Amino acid sequence: MARHTVVSERVTHSTASVTNSTTTVLAANVGRIAALIVNDGTSTVWLRLDGGTAVANEGIPLGANGGSYYMVGIYDNIDADKGAISGITASATVVVTVTEWDNV
Repeated sequence: MARHTVVSERVTHSTASVTNSTTTVLAANVGRIAALIVNDGTSTVWLRLDGGTAVANEGIPLGANGGSYYMVGIYDNIDADKGAISGITASATVVVTVTEWDNV
C-alpha cells in the first residue's frame, strides 16, 4: 500500500451524529486536499459522496467500531472530492469523526 504525506495549511477535526435521516457528515470545501471519516459507533453508516439524500444499504459503507473512508486525490493528478458528503444509518445514532486537510 502506498504511503502519502498530505501537505496542507490547515487540519480540521470534527464529529457528526448520523441518524436514520440524511445527515451532513462533511460540508463542501473547495480547498479540500484530503479527508478521513471514521465510524466511532456500533452500527454501519453509509456515505453518499455527492451530498444528496443518503440511503441505507447504498453507497460507501463504514463498518461499526472503526470502519473508515479516506479520500485523497492530488497524488493521482485529480482533485479530491470537494463537495458535501452525507451519511445515514439503518436505525441507530452513530458518531463519526472527521479529519479534513485543506488549503483554504
